[in-house]
Amino acid sequence: MDEVDKYEFDAGFRLFAGVLIGEVSENVYYENLSNLGKLYKLFAGADESDEGVLADSVFVDLLGQHYSSLSKEDINTLVLSAREELGESEGPINYADLFTEDDEGRSGPFIQKIQQMEADEKKAFVEEILSEIGNKSEVSYEDVKVAIRACDAHMEETACDTYLAQAFHGIEITPEA
Repeated sequence: MDEVDKYEFDAGFRLFAGVLIGEVSENVYYENLSNLGKLYKLFAGADESDEGVLADSVFVDLLGQHYSSLSKEDINTLVLSAREELGESEGPINYADLFTEDDEGRSGPFIQKIQQMEADEKKAFVEEILSEIGNKSEVSYEDVKVAIRACDAHMEETACDTYLAQAFHGIEITPEA
């Protein structure tokens, strides 16, 4: 466990370790990687020079577009993290360098900050759902579905089903008619 403790600060590693020890579904890990891939593709799609660099304002706008649930303060935190990692205080942002890993496969502070924010957001959502469920001693599929809908009425049905599958450990459950 010493090696696990060595990387405890890395949100991506904590997620991967959670998958390995069975605390987290492997789908969550791959969803996280997919989300980062989508962000990279969003940046690359806006990169007219094809050099891995975006104007600061474009970088900020795309972060806000991709992470629409984050506050402006959170977006600014991500921008500051990117600038700190790149050693730049102003000017265009070399987004491509933010998606590289070191020799041990660790992401830099920018990606780690994104992963931490996503983990915090998921944790807050779970706490909100648990609060909605209340003190029931047993919780059914329908109880959780109603709680999720109460917390996020605009969630797509497929996303709700994904959360329910994760909550019930991937067991396929047919909703009661």
